[in-house]
Order: sequence, then C-alpha cells, then structure tokens
Amino acid sequence: MQKFDEPLVNQLTGLPLAGISVTIQNYPSGATATIYGSNDVSSTPLTQPLTSQADGTFPFYAADGHYQIVATPPGGQPVVTDFLMQDITQAAGINVASQTHAAAAKTDLDEADEFPLADSAVSYGLKKIQWSDIKNAILALFSPSSGSSLIGFLQSGTGAVARTMQEKGREVVSVRDFGAVGDGVTDDTVAFQLTASMVDGFVTHSSVYASMPSAPFAKIFVPQGNYLITTDIDTEGKDIIWVIETGVNITGLDFLNGRVYREGLRINATHHGILDHACSFAINAHRTNSLGKPAGIFGITHPNQLSSYSDRDSVGLYFENKAAAPVDTCVGSNYTASTLIPVTPVDVTKLRIGMIIDTAHSPNKYSGVITEWASDGTQVTVSAWYEVTGTTGVAGTPPNGVDAYINPFTKAWAGNAQIELDANSIATRAVGMELGCRNSKTVLAIGDADSATNYVWGYDAVSFGPNYSTSGFIARGGFLRGFHASGNIEAGISVTARNGVFPVTGFESRCDSAYQINCMPDGVNSAFNVRNSGTMDIGSSATAASRFIRLRSSGLTADYDARILWSGGSASTGQGTLRFTAATLEAQGVFRPYTDNSSSLGGASNRWTTVYATTGTIDTSDAREKQDIYLLDEAEKRVALSLKKLVKKFRFKTAVQEKGADARIHVGVIAQEVISAFAAEGLNAHRYGILCYDEWEEQIEKLDVSGEVLQEQRIAGDMYGIRYNELLAFVIAAL
Repeated sequence: MQKFDEPLVNQLTGLPLAGISVTIQNYPSGATATIYGSNDVSSTPLTQPLTSQADGTFPFYAADGHYQIVATPPGGQPVVTDFLMQDITQAAGINVASQTHAAAAKTDLDEADEFPLADSAVSYGLKKIQWSDIKNAILALFSPSSGSSLIGFLQSGTGAVARTMQEKGREVVSVRDFGAVGDGVTDDTVAFQLTASMVDGFVTHSSVYASMPSAPFAKIFVPQGNYLITTDIDTEGKDIIWVIETGVNITGLDFLNGRVYREGLRINATHHGILDHACSFAINAHRTNSLGKPAGIFGITHPNQLSSYSDRDSVGLYFENKAAAPVDTCVGSNYTASTLIPVTPVDVTKLRIGMIIDTAHSPNKYSGVITEWASDGTQVTVSAWYEVTGTTGVAGTPPNGVDAYINPFTKAWAGNAQIELDANSIATRAVGMELGCRNSKTVLAIGDADSATNYVWGYDAVSFGPNYSTSGFIARGGFLRGFHASGNIEAGISVTARNGVFPVTGFESRCDSAYQINCMPDGVNSAFNVRNSGTMDIGSSATAASRFIRLRSSGLTADYDARILWSGGSASTGQGTLRFTAATLEAQGVFRPYTDNSSSLGGASNRWTTVYATTGTIDTSDAREKQDIYLLDEAEKRVALSLKKLVKKFRFKTAVQEKGADARIHVGVIAQEVISAFAAEGLNAHRYGILCYDEWEEQIEKLDVSGEVLQEQRIAGDMYGIRYNELLAFVIAAL
C-alpha cells in the first residue's frame, strides 16, 4: 500500500484548506474506496468522508490503483480530482537500493538523466522524462515574481498558521527590493526614493491623541553594501526609520531625511512635532498603558493646546519609570515552607518565574522567589521563604493570616548609571554621567544669568506634582564632595523662584560632614565655610586683605545699607579690627567687653560725639581693688584750689566750623592749664588720672577692588583729655 498525505491548498494563495469534507472513490466506477489509517491491510478501514486538517492534509493508506478525490467545502460544490496510487520504482523496475537505475542513484543530475513517470493519458502506463524537462518546468513555475506565492512557510510551534514565502518576505521592505545596488559606484538615489514612496506608514499614537495630526511611521531596511545618494529623499510626509546594518557605508547619508538606526551602535534622528516624533529614543516602564505609551514630549492632545505651552521640545533620549503597584495583593494569606496560599486566587496570566513576593509581616517581612504556580491561581510556589533581617538568613515559614505582595517595588529609578575606576586601570578619572553644554547663540557675561533670554542648562530637575518631591539633587555615600562647582562659573549654587513659586529651602545639608559648606576659590584655602557645629569661617588665610559683609534692607540701589568689615590682624588670635558701618547701631541687651578691664570704648582719634545714659558711668571704688590709699597733701590741695579757678567756658572749633554762631558753649578746664597748675607746685600732672594724653600714627587710605574706602586716611597726631569725675573729686577735697 501507498500513503497519501498531500494537502489541499488554495490555488490562488497557496494556503492550506482546513475543514474540507473529503471522499476517496475508485476510478472510474465512483464507488467508495477502501482506505486505511496505517500500512496494514488487516486493520479496520477508515470511515469516510474524511476532514482536512489545519495543514490541509487528510492522510490515509490505499492499495495501488487509480482513484478520485471528491472534496466538498462547507456550503460549496464538490471538486473531483483524479490521482494514481502506485510505487513508481517498482512499476518501472527500478531498484533504488541496489542502484540498478543510474539516475536514481546519482547525487548531481545531468540534463539527459531520465526518470519514470506515470501518465493517465497513456492508460496509466509509464513513460520517461528527462531531468532537463523537470528543471525547466520548476524554473518556469517559480522564477516569475509570483513564484514565492507558490512556496509555503510554516513557523515552528503549536498553533502556527501556514503562509507563503511571498507574504513572509514582504514583512521587511529593503532598498534592494527597489533596485539599490550598493556597489559604491552606482547612484542609488532613485532606488532609495522608490522605497520611501512605496513603503507603507502607520500612525502609532493611541486614540488619546486622535485629534492631533501626526506623521505615519515607516521602516526601511538597508542591507550590507556601499551606497551612493546624491539628493534629498522625499519621505512624502512619513517619518521613516532607516534600519542600517552595522557595516553599511552610505555616501550622502544626510540625504536620507529621517531617522537612522545603525543596529547595535546608534540612532541619529531629525525631530518634529510632539511625542515620539520629537524624540530619538524613548523607554517607558510601568506607566499607565506603558506598552503603547509614546515619549512624553509636549504631549498635547489637540492643536488648541498649543497656546498653553510656549516651548517646543526636542529630546535625544527620554526615559521614565513608575513605582507601580504590586501585580497582586493577597490579603490574609496562608503559608507553607515553600508556598503562598491566597484566600482569593491570583491572576496567573501576570505571574513570571523569578518574581519576588514580600509579605507584610512586622517588624520583619518574609521574601521568596516564584518558581511555579497552580494553573487556577490557588497556590504559588517559591524556592523558600527568608525573613528579611538585613543579613543572609536561613529558610523559614511565615506565620499565616498576613498579606503578601506579588512583585512589589520599593524603589524605582528612571535611569541608573554606575562607573568604576578599576584598581588595575591606567585611567585616572571616572565619571558617572557627563552633561556637556554648548551655547553657540548668545554671548553671556557674568551677571547675565537672571536676565538671559536664551538658556543652556546642564541639569534640570522638575517636580510635576501634585505633591512636593523630596529632593532635586542628592549625593549619598563616601564622596569627598557632594557637589563641586569649578571653572568659570558665575554662581556655584543659585536658588531662584519660578513662576512666582519659591523653594521651601534654597540649600539644605543633613549630613555629618565637618564642613557643610566650603568655598575654596584657589582650590587650597577656604574663603568661606560653615561647619557641622554651625561655626562659620569667612576670609582666606592665603592673602592679607580687608573682608566685609554687605547688608541690604532698603530695597533701593545703594551698595549696602549696613556693613560689617574686618581687617588687619596678626599670627595671634583676635588682633584684627572689626568695623560696623550703619546710620544707627542698636544693641538689645548688655553690651560689654569680653575680657574685664582690657578694652577701651573709643580712642583719642576715634571719639564719640555724645554719650546718652540714664545714669552716669560707674567707676570701680572697691577697697579690695585699691592700694596706696592716702589723703591729699598740702601741695595737692593748693593745686586743687588753683584748678577751681581754671574752670572756663568755651566752644569747640569743629562745632563752630559745622554750626557757626549756633555752636554751643561748654564749661570745663583746659588740659594744658591743668598741667601748668600741677607744675607750679612741683608735681607731674601725667602721674594723675585726671589728665589723659594719647598719640596716633599716620593711617593711609585703603580701597577695595571696586574703589570703596575700606580705611580712611588720617595724619599722625596727639590729643589731651580730662577725666572730670576725678577732677571734681580732686577739687572738692580742698574745699
């Protein structure tokens, strides 16, 4: 017997015909033939009619002979086809096994080799046909453009659908399909243009953006070769992705007018519009409808929204991630050593081997890795359960009745880049991410940052709400510097409001670094720092210069409204000069020297004009602080009586210069006359605290870099003064 397993196919498409009712009849009687399911005549014959399978076959065994196939499609008319069941080699007397027939035994056939052929037109006898006839017939059948439609293709795997090679081949459109040569000499511009014109394009955006006009995307494959393009390719409104093999060379590559994806290497693209068209490459994870979500570049849904946002964005690489909810939350679950038993079955279509399950046990959760599950979702198996304690643990069994989270994520990154400087590397630098900026449009100078109309930002952290995000920048771990600004930078850190909204905190440090802020303009010496204790250092030890803090409060254009300036000093602590400059200096609380009996209030060349006080000054008069205590002698009493007669009225010269006739009259003594009165009695007035005498050296004027006076010029001089409290006591003692 012979086996028949040829399929029924559609003569136009070449696709198999399934579900066709088939009856095998003897020819020419038309009687139902006896056929079998195996090559055993003792077996039970098959019941007819048969039904063609998915691949179009209806296999059976039958004895040698002439038969008819009667195929009847559902609701259609029967189609009758004659065929011959016969062992050709036996009928022709060919013993293939013993290679008695030359053609049957050969591997490479010659044009004149002959084969036996059964032909119903010659009473089903045999005749011979040459290999050249067979070859020419095959070539005539498959050489035309329609030849690929006659060749079937079936993907491996259950449920695969039979297709033709023509349909399979048309899944990819190549420039070679339209005549591109790729020899580096031939001008392939026309071929590339034809490909761009004929390739189908499709709009990929979801229905959410249906009201927004969008160019269709199309893909064209460029196989290995050296291509020459001499003019722009008209994409006819399509956003074409040219998929180029790695080794392809194209002279005139920029004429492609679209996106170039060089497999395994890079993407080069021109942008337009919004969403994917305004982005070279986008990555989305866990976003709502993320499998079809476009790049979030200016994602308006209607042209009338153009008025709501003035910027037109272009993005090279766009990526976003969302800390999504668990795949399933199993409330009140039970557990064994290696299983999760949910109260409500889980949706197994969302499960994957390798997913992690976390339980809600407190204080320590349990975790396990999924290895399999019951098809009805009533049980999920893990490799084992481990209590999360912060160290590598041993397997255990979680207590029952506690929730479990399937595939939870506790932290999500949009991008995560890591860099390592290997111990054996000759490299001296490693950078996690470099953001290179180039401003070729507007010349900016120091001070233009707030008034610039064209911006180039190296880093832009934006919180879209609806709630506050925690940090726009954070440095964690063992960094010598959490943030480092160097080079020709106007502001190392600048905090400004946007759209009238101010940051809650402009700068915040919550680490235990010795220096929370440390400014080192020369890279060595600190000019300004704030330590973790709150201590602040201002001024560099590298060079001697006056330093100051400008204080502004008027809201006007003055350089400062008050200022603190310090200058001078030595290698010893606290030897500099501190100056407060303001129209009024006020103190609330006690104003006193740090060290007792060590500092003066004012000086001979730095005098107060008037001192206002509710009571007078208090001078030390404690016996425990005094020695050499005596009554005035007679000579001293005579001086006292003389001083009483020296009290005069006068006006100060500076007051007259300033006020003229309005200068007020004062009463007192003249220091030089006091000296003479003591000398008349043979006494030295300088030995008594009544008289004061001070000298000062010349002081030159000092200016800062802006020309502002840091130190006024003052000529050398001296000055006499009187302590009137002691003078009066001296005079009273003689009365």
